[in-house]
Amino acid sequence: VKKEKNNSGNKFFDWHDFENSVRIGARMLDNVIDINNYPIPSIEEMSLNTRKTGLGVMGLGNMLYELSIPYNSEAGLKEMERIGESLNYFSKLESIELSKARGKFPYYTKSFYSEGRLPFSASLTKSNTNYDWSKVRDGIKKHGIRNSVTTVIAPTGSISMIAGTSSGMEPVYSLIFEKNVAVGSFYYVDPVFEETMLREGLFDENLIKNVLENKGSLQNIAYIPPKFKKIFVCAHDIPPEDHIKALAAFQKWIDS
Repeated sequence: VKKEKNNSGNKFFDWHDFENSVRIGARMLDNVIDINNYPIPSIEEMSLNTRKTGLGVMGLGNMLYELSIPYNSEAGLKEMERIGESLNYFSKLESIELSKARGKFPYYTKSFYSEGRLPFSASLTKSNTNYDWSKVRDGIKKHGIRNSVTTVIAPTGSISMIAGTSSGMEPVYSLIFEKNVAVGSFYYVDPVFEETMLREGLFDENLIKNVLENKGSLQNIAYIPPKFKKIFVCAHDIPPEDHIKALAAFQKWIDS
């Protein structure tokens, strides 16, 4: 997410930068297969023959906060689906480029790629897509593909905390929580939420206390404007059905 250059303060998702990141990540993960130390020969053999990689996402919940898009909304689902499609599309194109240079994965002829099929459910439909998937199909037919699968959505629990963002494609779990470690206790505040509340003059010790009393949620705090309650939804604020819809939006584009 980047800010507009016109000093408006508006933010946007940089799709070109995302494509570049996906391509770099796809290439890096293919290299990892070759430099890995495998625990047993059978795992090494299967890994080298299928060359499965798992490019995913992290920070989706915070990204939607920054764009002022509610996680459980039609706009949120559309954003998720486009991200899932973009992740898959450009990782496949990069894998085709790798196949040109390094060769297709050894089990290619045993796979359904040789039959013109792709390993995700959205490939069965040709409508409501943002990219030209014939380019992927034609590229695989002509050059093969380096990796049998390229995408997976991992939970990224630990590394997202290190990176200071939300995990995987999940909604933010809690806007504020108390973390207890050996040297003492401290509050973890979602960075996008903190930035917004500071800008609005609403962030103080009282807000921290109120959010903690409400299990990390804004929904029952009377002095918070409704527009912020709509945007800053947490996992427990979202109905189960909407969690499933979010999973479905991604899953149709994900290999694993």
